[in-house]
Amino acid sequence: AEAVQAKAIKAEPQVTALMESLQDGNSRLTGLEYRFKSTSSIENKMGRLLEQGYSLNGAAQDINDSLRYTFLIDENAYDGSVLSKLSAFTDNGYQIKYYNNAWGSGKTYQGLNITLEDPTGMMIEVQFHTDASFNAKQTINHTYYEISRSPLADQSIKNLSNEIQSLNQNIYVRNTGFSHNQYSINSAIADYKGV
Repeated sequence: AEAVQAKAIKAEPQVTALMESLQDGNSRLTGLEYRFKSTSSIENKMGRLLEQGYSLNGAAQDINDSLRYTFLIDENAYDGSVLSKLSAFTDNGYQIKYYNNAWGSGKTYQGLNITLEDPTGMMIEVQFHTDASFNAKQTINHTYYEISRSPLADQSIKNLSNEIQSLNQNIYVRNTGFSHNQYSINSAIADYKGV
């Protein structure tokens, strides 16, 4: 866990500089003070991976959020802003390793999450939210996440899941076109660049 965090600390200045340069009138970084995952959180995540049969090295390599960033984007400029940032990442030598389009009804989490690999091999998580989806994530969704990891999570999870779904009914659902079945992220970037 300490080696994973040390790698994040080493990569952080250059990664943060890029992230800060991508802010504009329609988007801003938030929670920059939380960009490092704590050593104890890394240990917990690695422990869960080890329980699933990962090797120690495999678990360390699978930590994709020891360095993480969140963009808040104006919902009227969301698609273009996300695409411009994804394009900038690839232009700067970053590879998009994973993305999760979690926009949609019935989900407990609303947003777009990607895992980037920087030119040095550092894995970085980037979340793209609107103000509404971020507020939902920070209030109820965080509580849900913590409870769901508890061995005592049963009726509390069901109750909280219903609350989250109710709250998310009021969030404008993005049609990003980034779903796994419709549109690959690389195609979306190429279309954005006009390639």
